[in-house]
Amino acid sequence: MTLAKETFDYVIIGAGSAGCVLANRLSESSATVLLLEAGGRDSSPFIHIPAGEALLFSRFGKWLGGESLNWAYPGDPDPSRNGLKDIWSAGKVLGGSSSINGMMWVRGNPRDFDLWAQSGCLGWSYADVLPFFRSAETNEAGASDVRGGNGPQPASAVRMNHALTNRFIAAGESLGYPFNPDQNGHTQEGIGPCQASQHHGLRYSTARSFLKPALKRRNLVVRTSAAVTRINISGGRAHSVSYTLEGQSRIAEARREIILSAGALASPKILMLSGIGPAEVLRGNGIEVSQECPAVGQNLQEHPCVMITRAARISTLNTENVWWKAAWHGLRFLTTRRGPITSPVGHAQLFSRTSDRHERPNIQTILIPMAYQMETLQQGLQLHPQPAMSLAICQLQPRGRGTVSLRDADPASPPRIVHQLLGDAEDVAELIAGCRASLQLLRTPPLDDVLAEMIAPENIPESDEEWIAYLRQSAFRGDHPVGTCRMGEDDGAVVDSRLKVRGVAGLRVIDASIMPTVTSGNTNAVVIMIAEKGAAMIREDHQ
Repeated sequence: MTLAKETFDYVIIGAGSAGCVLANRLSESSATVLLLEAGGRDSSPFIHIPAGEALLFSRFGKWLGGESLNWAYPGDPDPSRNGLKDIWSAGKVLGGSSSINGMMWVRGNPRDFDLWAQSGCLGWSYADVLPFFRSAETNEAGASDVRGGNGPQPASAVRMNHALTNRFIAAGESLGYPFNPDQNGHTQEGIGPCQASQHHGLRYSTARSFLKPALKRRNLVVRTSAAVTRINISGGRAHSVSYTLEGQSRIAEARREIILSAGALASPKILMLSGIGPAEVLRGNGIEVSQECPAVGQNLQEHPCVMITRAARISTLNTENVWWKAAWHGLRFLTTRRGPITSPVGHAQLFSRTSDRHERPNIQTILIPMAYQMETLQQGLQLHPQPAMSLAICQLQPRGRGTVSLRDADPASPPRIVHQLLGDAEDVAELIAGCRASLQLLRTPPLDDVLAEMIAPENIPESDEEWIAYLRQSAFRGDHPVGTCRMGEDDGAVVDSRLKVRGVAGLRVIDASIMPTVTSGNTNAVVIMIAEKGAAMIREDHQ
């Protein structure tokens, strides 16, 4: 049978946070671009209405975004958390995880990127990446020397002022934390309001901000429900992509390059299915080795987090979810694009150091003016029935590492994910220190003035051993997986500093998987920057 075959200048695998950026930037010229997405269209209203994510999380699906929008990869049991089998989120839709995430716009810490450069990632210092953060962004407050003013991606203030927000910030200031009105500006450290990937109260995924404006271009073709089975390599060069669409096998040839942007969980899987990876893994699954690269799938990193929840004596968002209040909030949203329906996950946050030996903040504490019943984590979270608020405490520079590998040679099988979230003792110690500092915040006026009894943990741990027991029961991932196709100039790296796969011509990886170390905070803004910089590199190389 003759396979359907087409030829383009560029073939991009994955229309997630990075792939949508690449499709826009590479199609700005006359080059022909094919964008392949295994998931579906972003037509669900639950994507674009910010509160829809919370509704999906609590009512309609077991995992963030619901099963129809989330690949929900099963992880191996985590012995550091009593054998918990995690569900690893990844967007199953145009926009990828930017279509189902908590919409928090966090660039990371400038020192993160300087350390990348010091580790051998040439051209990735903060001074090198800042122009690409700026070119991607339109900051609601306007442009500055560090913020963008005319990029495709909006970065906005939270469009509701919950009473807990100002109290949280005031409590932090009374404890000596500096007020920081822009934690994506000149410095990250301090306490201040969150920013969101929204515009006028609506979620702005990269499908909306980058891809939608480019769809009118005749040189860009987008195919959804297109599942890539392998990248075809001969003579040391990647020349085409095999994929299935509507039950038909197809081949897309690339005149210039193939760009893999399937994310930190799927990109290493596709490389291994294509014969690029650890030789013993490939041969063990009956896959011919095209390029041995032991580092593919290694270096998996995640932010360990834990929630502390306390009852409130004022209304919080989890008690606004009744029909008569929802009707009022819906009307307010339609007429003003403000109110609870516009709410991202976090409303304010604190970036702090647990000791002076840390040169940058190692703890992120996020104020969430609502609460879930965390004991239902694996069954699908339910909103807490009484007014309550939560602090999410995240350890920002984890030392623990995991792996992504193959279950078998079937492209339809999910990757095998092995990771111990609390496997490193120093990570655990820093998370405990962050929890203790957060409890101090909760006990400080004016925040303490409107709070009631503790909900989680119900009995506050005193000793380190009691805290460890609580963490093993309650810790969760930040949904920020990175690092599985690490960038670097050493022999152990998967891609070089220009994001080219080592040993294979015509192939790059551009997504969260190339980060050598996870950045300090939520990762979506960083992935968008990586794609902006990656697109510029590609254009430079082909001029």
